[in-house]
Amino acid sequence: MEDLKMLLEQINQNLNTVIKNQVLIYGKLERLEDLITPLSPPAKNKGSVA
Repeated sequence: MEDLKMLLEQINQNLNTVIKNQVLIYGKLERLEDLITPLSPPAKNKGSVA
């Protein structure tokens, strides 16, 4: 039973790490988007057909 408790604790820590990493990645992607967007304003609506 103690082994199961330790295993669950490890899984919990791993999930917390994954979630933190996802948040960091999302933040970096948003920053990248903010940097890229001003560089290509005309490209935004190129593909859309009225």
